[in-house]
Amino acid sequence: MTAEKEIREKLLEQAIPSDYMREFYRSIDRSFTDFELAAMLWNSRMKQEERLRAIKELSEITEDSRLREQIENRLRYESEAYRVFADNEDGKYIYTVEYEDEEWSSGFFRKLDAAVVFAKKDGERGFSIEKQIIVEDEPPTSKAGWNPILFPELQDERLEYSANPDGEAGYSADGELRYWWSDEDCLPDEIKNLVDNWSAEHFENYPLLLENPFDKGDIVTDGDEIGVIDISKKDMESVNERIRNEEVKYCDYLDSATTTVQYIGKDGRISHDHPSLLFLKKVSEEEVAPEIWTYAGIVSDMVQGKISLDFFLLEYEEKIKEGMGAQKVPLRFALVREAE
Repeated sequence: MTAEKEIREKLLEQAIPSDYMREFYRSIDRSFTDFELAAMLWNSRMKQEERLRAIKELSEITEDSRLREQIENRLRYESEAYRVFADNEDGKYIYTVEYEDEEWSSGFFRKLDAAVVFAKKDGERGFSIEKQIIVEDEPPTSKAGWNPILFPELQDERLEYSANPDGEAGYSADGELRYWWSDEDCLPDEIKNLVDNWSAEHFENYPLLLENPFDKGDIVTDGDEIGVIDISKKDMESVNERIRNEEVKYCDYLDSATTTVQYIGKDGRISHDHPSLLFLKKVSEEEVAPEIWTYAGIVSDMVQGKISLDFFLLEYEEKIKEGMGAQKVPLRFALVREAE
């Protein structure tokens, strides 16, 4: 295996964290272009620095000159965005600390480093730090941020001051940087023009039509979470066909690569979300603890219309009262390990 092939295999494993999905694509001989791989890496759940390292590594081996230029521009943009976020030379801003399980600020600082040192003292919780401008006279306005493809007439709209931050960064409990961003209004024109955060012609938003092994009612895991697919394979393919035929006015990566899952919480409550297909694994009864499998089966029957809503609601309310036993046994331990 050549060095470049080994690098692509490693990057593909980072882009498709689900062993189940990687094996599925191998079984149908699905190959991915470097542009598609870049799109998957950028929209993965890796920490921001990891994503940037991954696309940089891809840019160093790709023969796609357009992709290489886009990646170089993105790397420069992100570097400048962090520099702007961390800069408060003129003292116009304060940095506010918020822990992941709180909805209020826990500290106010002139310097980012001081905010990080303070927040790390907790040692148990991840945290975010926002950069807030200090309003002295007239409150500033901000760009509305409408999609220029769908709403070209609204591009000059400005919003009244609403205390939204001019930047934010997220950290683990020990202070490891997870992500960051700066408002485009704060970036120099030559930097903000390096990327297009809306164009589907750029790898960050590139629509990726993925083959789908799941059907409505399939029980799946997403890391430590369990859920049920709530869209049929036929409906998913219908969406993809509309995209192929350019019947959709605007479509980006998230529109094309996600599905619908009803997630089952530790207390039995259900909430739906739209994860990427690449994060999911179809599971069997042997891989899940019996009490969780039974309830997941009821949720599966519900989304498929096999049971009445009245019957499901009775089970739902009962499981919420019981907490599904999951408050005593976290799901990650309730899932049956393959080695067992």
